[in-house]
Amino acid sequence: MKYSFNEIETTVRKAALGLGWPDGLAENFGRAALYLERRGICGIEPILSVLEQGKSSARPEIAAEKAVFRGKGGLSAIAAFDLLAARVVRRAELIHPCSMDALIGLAGVAAREYSCGVLLRQAGQPVAQVYENCVCWPERQIKFSGGIDATLLPRKVSRPETAERRDINSAAWHRSLALASL
Repeated sequence: MKYSFNEIETTVRKAALGLGWPDGLAENFGRAALYLERRGICGIEPILSVLEQGKSSARPEIAAEKAVFRGKGGLSAIAAFDLLAARVVRRAELIHPCSMDALIGLAGVAAREYSCGVLLRQAGQPVAQVYENCVCWPERQIKFSGGIDATLLPRKVSRPETAERRDINSAAWHRSLALASL
């Protein structure tokens, strides 16, 4: 079934609210699902998985222009990207990051909000470059294990987004609707 991008963003946001997330964070998660869906990546399922993990501590250890996040889930990723964008640190390390797709979605939200790019690395190797309107990665089938380092990249100009509807996973959509009705 096809749903508009607006429906996807709104429903995931409502699902986050239904699970008890604050409005501002719920909005970030809805935008992360939208960011992924606009790039042809299933965004609902990975974001719902992050939401259902619940909130864990996002307090980093900060030293030598680096923030280390030991908490699990999306809250650490959002806090890491905010610290990078505010130029409080030059590098953020996520010891227990959420799924790669969810991480890319949340990085995309930060890239869009702060007009920058985010470089994600694993074991020193680039995993993805996330910009406002595009994601660049060496290969899509990434074996995700271990921590992720994130740094800022300069803004990249890319073509504007045009599509307004997308086929999505029916089971993930119905799960999102059920959570949104809580």
